[in-house]
Amino acid sequence: MSKRIYNKRVWLNPESCSYTGSLIAYHERYENWRSKEDYMYLEIADCRHKISLHCADHETKDDFLVKMKLIRDELNSFIDRLEEKDNRK
Repeated sequence: MSKRIYNKRVWLNPESCSYTGSLIAYHERYENWRSKEDYMYLEIADCRHKISLHCADHETKDDFLVKMKLIRDELNSFIDRLEEKDNRK
């Protein structure tokens, strides 16, 4: 039996834009009488490229969370840098 825990899809560009871009975050749990497994991934796409990050079979949920938090922190640092007045040109 599977149970969808989280499924969010977001368009990154406004509808008026002719370019595509999306973000998908997904978490599903498969359970049976023997075990419980989580399937998690994050996908970021534009019109030409796609990045898919999955929680690999050899990773724990905590390992995947560490990876996601590192990505979040680096994105925030990059955004902060781009927003600095001295960097705008």
